Amino acid sequence: MVELRGYGGVRVGETLQPGMESVFRYLGVWDTFCAAGHRPAHSIRSAWGNEELYERSFFMTPHGRGWHLDRARFDAMLAEEAKSAGVTLISPARLTSLERTPDGWLARVTRHGESPIELHASFIVDATGRKAPIAVSLGASHLIDDDLVGVYCFGVDDRAQDDEWSTLIEAAPDGWWYTTFLPDRRLVAAFLTDGDIVKEQRLLSLPRWIELLAKTRHTRERLLACRAATRLRAYRAHSRILDPIAGDGWLATGDAAASHDPLSSMGIANALSTGMHAARAIDAALNGDRSMLDAYARGIATHYQSYRAMQRRFYCVEQRWPEATFWKRRHGRALS
Repeated sequence: MVELRGYGGVRVGETLQPGMESVFRYLGVWDTFCAAGHRPAHSIRSAWGNEELYERSFFMTPHGRGWHLDRARFDAMLAEEAKSAGVTLISPARLTSLERTPDGWLARVTRHGESPIELHASFIVDATGRKAPIAVSLGASHLIDDDLVGVYCFGVDDRAQDDEWSTLIEAAPDGWWYTTFLPDRRLVAAFLTDGDIVKEQRLLSLPRWIELLAKTRHTRERLLACRAATRLRAYRAHSRILDPIAGDGWLATGDAAASHDPLSSMGIANALSTGMHAARAIDAALNGDRSMLDAYARGIATHYQSYRAMQRRFYCVEQRWPEATFWKRRHGRALS
């Protein structure tokens, strides 16, 4: 496993929906996860479709609680568990070349200031996120459905009470706001909108971002006692699927295969699920049965289409600003 950045920096993706305990137990990491200090999440609050705040309690679901994650710690934990299971981790390191050989693949990776390392593999997995550069270099293309971008920063609120530890979502004329607490009492606040709107409204400017924040009701109230701890950052949050998802001797998994709107909270669960299905498909392919690779790709494509239908329905619930560019685009896609 070649990891580009290591596990010490900022990693986006802070909430885990209910229903993951069985997955962690299957992977053999449940006890380690519980000992890592992540904080239980018991509800999501949203102002969507009207100004009033609606709370969905996880206690009323069959899957129980979710989690507020320290994402860097979570990813590092999974990497350490992989190493304990026999995986060789090379990190931080960059893939510099990939070529076919009679027996599979020859990859060259480099660490800072070191000579290139040659790795021989029978099969290649692209788990590099939305850009999927390995799959693209092998001829795959992105089928992109929107241009959603998140502009976010971290803050600190030492006075937060336990009953405030929920994810908050609030729709706004030009997009929607997302805030949630992290285990160390930091808070992440993000405004989600389209890339061209970010540029037109100069939303990477903190004063302009705060100006939009001031026009909200619930998000503004949550952040009143919060002090900014980092500068604004932007990240791509668009919905897209890779075509094809798998090929001769390779496949993509997680966000590299298909990525989802953060509104769905599907990112981490999707990464773990597709990773497990990918492992089974690769095992079969290395033993001469390619049919599971095809089934793997079809399964992701089918799931993505179901997700897109659900996403369109959810955005259509919000009808307060039908002439605003952000919402007009989403309502238009629902009719296409």
